[in-house]
Amino acid sequence: MTRPALSGVLLAGGASRRFGADKRVALFDGKPLFHHPLRALAAVCDEVVVVIAPDHSALSLPAEARGVRVIRDPIAYEGPLVGLRTGLADVAGSRALVAAADMARLRPPILALLRDRLGEGGHAAVALADAGRLRPLPVALDVPLARAEVARLIERGERRLRALVEALGAATILEAEWARVDPTGEWRIDIDAPDDLSRG
Repeated sequence: MTRPALSGVLLAGGASRRFGADKRVALFDGKPLFHHPLRALAAVCDEVVVVIAPDHSALSLPAEARGVRVIRDPIAYEGPLVGLRTGLADVAGSRALVAAADMARLRPPILALLRDRLGEGGHAAVALADAGRLRPLPVALDVPLARAEVARLIERGERRLRALVEALGAATILEAEWARVDPTGEWRIDIDAPDDLSRG
């Protein structure tokens, strides 16, 4: 079997406290919310790992999903950095694209932009800038370097993805560039509360 060149990690292990129910499976545009970013990752990556909490119910994957597997984080609700550690430990690719399950309008062209910039070489991570500030997701990562830095940060008690992006000195894709493939910045939309579903 050929080793995947590019892996995807979908972080889907949150507790959905602000939403009040399991938002991953709430319908958005007629489909479970997590299907939208999952499809975007699957369109660009050779494999996708979906990380869920140990007590989450099983997820129903899209019928056309190929190269997608669901794994359980051994530790529940310890934050996205811990979930990312689980995902990175499982992927086979040397590079990875990471997104969250509530990124309702994430599209393949944005992910391809991150992938291509990382592939130019010399970068440990690549992230998008919004209003002059780096956003921690979606992000492209050099897997070996990210694994080592995630472990170091968690050992220090850190749980924020932003800390990883900053520690890796992520290269930045500015709005002038990402707006060419996503003019209205829909990649920034995430679903935190039931009212947010109306964005569909």
